[in-house]
Amino acid sequence: MESYKRQKIIKIVREIGYSGNKYQINGIVLTKAIFFIKKGRELFKLIANGDYTITTEGTNTFIVINNAILDGVLSLQIGYELNTLSGKYEVNSDPDINILKDKYNTLVDDFKNLWDYVQKQTLVSDTLSMELILPKLENGETWVYKDNEMKAIILYDAIEELKKSVEDIKTDFMNQLNTLINNFNTNINSLITNFRIEIENKISIGKAEINTLVNNSKTDINTLVTNQKTSITELTNNSKVDINTTANNQKTSITTLVDNSKIQIANLSITEKASITNHSTTEKTEITDLTEVKKDEIRDFASTILGFDPINYLQIGTSKYTTAKQIEDDIKNIKVTPTMSTLFEGSRSIMDGDFVNVTFSNILLGVTYGTLIIRFDSKHVFEMKVELLNDGIEFYIPSARVYNPFWAFFTVTKVGNDLKISSPSFTTTVSANINKIVLIK
Repeated sequence: MESYKRQKIIKIVREIGYSGNKYQINGIVLTKAIFFIKKGRELFKLIANGDYTITTEGTNTFIVINNAILDGVLSLQIGYELNTLSGKYEVNSDPDINILKDKYNTLVDDFKNLWDYVQKQTLVSDTLSMELILPKLENGETWVYKDNEMKAIILYDAIEELKKSVEDIKTDFMNQLNTLINNFNTNINSLITNFRIEIENKISIGKAEINTLVNNSKTDINTLVTNQKTSITELTNNSKVDINTTANNQKTSITTLVDNSKIQIANLSITEKASITNHSTTEKTEITDLTEVKKDEIRDFASTILGFDPINYLQIGTSKYTTAKQIEDDIKNIKVTPTMSTLFEGSRSIMDGDFVNVTFSNILLGVTYGTLIIRFDSKHVFEMKVELLNDGIEFYIPSARVYNPFWAFFTVTKVGNDLKISSPSFTTTVSANINKIVLIK
């Protein structure tokens, strides 16, 4: 399909990204406006007059586009078609200056419109040497500048040329890289050789200096050892006398201190023993007296908190127990004795059109365990554990039991305090009713 813009000058005045079927177009001259839409990598295509309407809301103007043509649309474009209005002024007599002025102004307006279009939408060469003539393209072709001119070549050939250029660049790069690597290896090897020689020279010089230092140190050490040996011997002899004197003096002091401490400890033990005995007797008497005084207050306080006298703690309600075993037996009897309660009785359709869909509101309020029994049409009975209903339980009616026709699958689910019965698939059942729902604990 040929583009609407072919051999026309369309001045683009606004482009809007796709955001639905309604767009504000305030400021657009509607008598001149032409509307286009763009899909994917396609060119902008004209919107037919029948595919849009112009509406006004207060001071705002909107274009509303038919949703049927908007699939895959990326943007909306608004343009004005530029046509020349000027023409020749031919007269047989003297020209009229007013007409000539109007013709001139029309020509200036045409020029300004064309010049504005050229400035905004025409490709401009950056050099005089650029080839401006483009050959016609056939399907699957593209333009390539080759041999000092623009040529039309098949896209595959262009890709091959690009591959060849890339390979040439790659080869040139690898050659330069290999040259740099070789130069680097040569420099490294030279540097290593020079460094090795320098290290060997340093080691040779260091060996000589170390040997000289070792020899000098041997002499100094021997002299020092001899001198210190004499000093240590003298110090040892003198210290022996000092240590013996100090030890004898401390031995006498420790003996005296121990004897004195023994006497003090014995006296303190006798005194404190009597004090502790007296204190224990006094405190024992006070605790016994306090217990007797507070006994009644403690019993009254316990009765207030518990609701019964602690002496009669086994009596609750109308039952009186003398042992914990009696309480345990009663609890066991309560657990093993089932109770039955009717949650629903009547006739409730479970069909919503062609699907099973019914909710019994608040029927499971306070129900956390037990067995639920549901009876359908007084003939189909299903049992289920309440504890398993949160995840839904699916039931199946064998085809041999299906009556004129009936659904095969349905799901029972606990939703909060509600009981929901449903089926995700279509059924051919005309009617089905629940007659009774019973809970057994």
